[in-house]
Amino acid sequence: MDVLAIDLGTSGVKVAVFDEAGVNRGSAATALTTRLTPDGGAEQDAEEWWAAVIRTARVALGAAGAPHRIGAIAVTSQFMSTVAVDPGGRPLSPVVMWMDHRGAPLHPVLDNGEAFFVWLDRHGLPPMSNDGLAHMALLRARDPELIGRGAVFVEPVDAIVARLTGRVTATQNSAFGLMAVDNRVHGQPGYDAELLELAGIDPAWLPPLVAMDEPLGSVTRDAAEQLGIPLGAVVLPGTIDSITSAVGTGAIGPDTVSIVIGTTSVLVSHVPDRRIDLDHALTSVPSPAGGQYFVMAENGVGGKALDHVLRTMVYGDDPLALGPFPLDAFERAEAAAGLAAPGCGGTLFVPWLVGSMSPAPDDDIRAGFVNMGLSTNRADLIRAVYEGVAANAAWLYPAVAALTGCTHASIGFGGGAARSALWGSMLADALGVEVHRFADPANTNARGAALLAQVQLGHLALADIPGLLQVQGVHEPDPARAAIAAARVAQLAEYHALTRAFHSGLPHP
Repeated sequence: MDVLAIDLGTSGVKVAVFDEAGVNRGSAATALTTRLTPDGGAEQDAEEWWAAVIRTARVALGAAGAPHRIGAIAVTSQFMSTVAVDPGGRPLSPVVMWMDHRGAPLHPVLDNGEAFFVWLDRHGLPPMSNDGLAHMALLRARDPELIGRGAVFVEPVDAIVARLTGRVTATQNSAFGLMAVDNRVHGQPGYDAELLELAGIDPAWLPPLVAMDEPLGSVTRDAAEQLGIPLGAVVLPGTIDSITSAVGTGAIGPDTVSIVIGTTSVLVSHVPDRRIDLDHALTSVPSPAGGQYFVMAENGVGGKALDHVLRTMVYGDDPLALGPFPLDAFERAEAAAGLAAPGCGGTLFVPWLVGSMSPAPDDDIRAGFVNMGLSTNRADLIRAVYEGVAANAAWLYPAVAALTGCTHASIGFGGGAARSALWGSMLADALGVEVHRFADPANTNARGAALLAQVQLGHLALADIPGLLQVQGVHEPDPARAAIAAARVAQLAEYHALTRAFHSGLPHP
């Protein structure tokens, strides 16, 4: 039996077909549009999501060549984004994305000091300016008639699952961004009444919770026909993408940690019980993987930093552009970065394009190149981007290791950036441990979703998953480069501490 895995990311949709051994039989990807508004908003269109899913799935199924073998559909997606849907799952609003902070002034409890500790204790995260409560308040203020039209507020993964099943549901895992579940107990069947009351949220505005690991039923006839798959294919509950990235890199217990760099950079692991490190903004999320908790260690912008520099500074749409964005832009970037010496002649790139996240969250601080001189060239700047993302991850890793309570002889590396051997080498130097770079990294999340589905359907054991993953490259720290990288990590942390107050007085670009 094959699984059709749908991975809805911030930058695009990936769809892949995997067999029971986790082998990719066919895959495809489609870019998505994010609309950035003058007031600091970031929105997407959920109808564009669905159209992209259908189009991309058909290409992937064509490449796989056996749509009749599809027995299940697994969905994973970016999270902490919110869209209002009708009872059938069709969108009633734009999607307010995770990097959108416009709802902060409307947030029902953001300025309530006592609420900070209530949410931290019960949910695992304190109220934030870009959480589901802020997004819901923004959408309701912009369209007061939403509730009257039967609106239900859902995370992206549940919006896609609803289009597949005709049912609007969520799980304790997928509803994490909605900020309304008491996560102290794994497997909570409903929302927390006190959290709802404090936030002024009617439970009718939220999707009913279902089990994290039980099939939701068969795909609808309409969705099956649009996708071109058998009507009997079952749909599994949706899972947030950080967890499927952990499964897709074998980080299924505290003795395993991976770094996954796609649009963002995240360190991933699992622990047997709920753990929180408030000092470093680490929490844990109920996971469908073995009844454990997933370690949430969101590091901020990752691969998007390199993409942004290439698209706006190298191949920008202005009279200084070097030409249209080439298909091999990232290969050219890696070649250029390879020409520069480790340490980039002293130039440091800090990757906080939308603020910093763990281990030191700050909504105001921003990215930049630091310590440029007349000898600094473009290769130095490109390499600095790679090194800055690696240094940011290395700054976070000790806190993650402490939370797991384990030491790690190696760290997995997945996500689209893992196509880069250079980045794998830099991560090994910065982290100070051996890095295992996985094959087919662009489909890390989709593979994790498919393998998790096979576990949930009883075709695999969770412990089987690491043995099914193919390592494309092993990178060991080089002592000389590691010394330079360690200095960069310390400089990045010091720069963050020194400039936070300065950035707080600047407008957010």
